[in-house]
Amino acid sequence: MPSARIKTALQELTEENIIEAFRNSITVTDLLKYVSVTEFIALLEAYGGFPLYVPTGAASKVAKIISAESLSRLASQYGGDFITMPKFDTLTRWLRDREICGNTENISVREMARRYGLTPRRVNQIIKHNKGNGSCR
Repeated sequence: MPSARIKTALQELTEENIIEAFRNSITVTDLLKYVSVTEFIALLEAYGGFPLYVPTGAASKVAKIISAESLSRLASQYGGDFITMPKFDTLTRWLRDREICGNTENISVREMARRYGLTPRRVNQIIKHNKGNGSCR
């Protein structure tokens, strides 16, 4: 279950954020052509890490998650096929790491470790890794 901060951050995500979080995954990039960011996140919460069957008709569990228009667009491309959905954890970890790197409150590594349920060593690894790729100051 994501923390309140992560839930708030999920609501503010853009398509570019999601593509970055999943490291330009072709599946993610392609799915976002057919569904909104909000719908994508809902699909991740429901099917993350598992194959998603894309129905050809409107009577399905997927139809309860995304709009009829989005389902129609998705079905026109993938109807009758399975799409392997990425894990929801990938997105929440990316958000957590981004919060750690954007530590504008100047919180100590020890306090960040407590806040995120990590060890101080892991917090330092996240900072070091993200400094290397330009995501951290």
